[in-house]
Amino acid sequence: MGGLPYFVFLGAYIHHKRGSEQGELTITDLDLNRPELLEKRYERIKDISNTIDRCFRTQSKRLRELALTDLKKEYDPDKEYSACIQQVIKSQEVESEN
Repeated sequence: MGGLPYFVFLGAYIHHKRGSEQGELTITDLDLNRPELLEKRYERIKDISNTIDRCFRTQSKRLRELALTDLKKEYDPDKEYSACIQQVIKSQEVESEN
């Protein structure tokens, strides 16, 4: 998983990385923390978190593998909110389970 050079996600909220003027300006100029985006990111985080929970509650190794494969597709760069989802998956240590 790659990272974002200027941003960090704190839940649904985007914050610039320490000392990143470019990140701060981009967040401000594009209004990346406007209410509708926060709500959409929150809903995606909730959906992905529920999927992660189901994935690791199942006793079936095969179902877990299929769910993990689907989760990895969620942070493909072409997916909406992929950077946010990438950080959720990383924070849940999903990668270390494989």
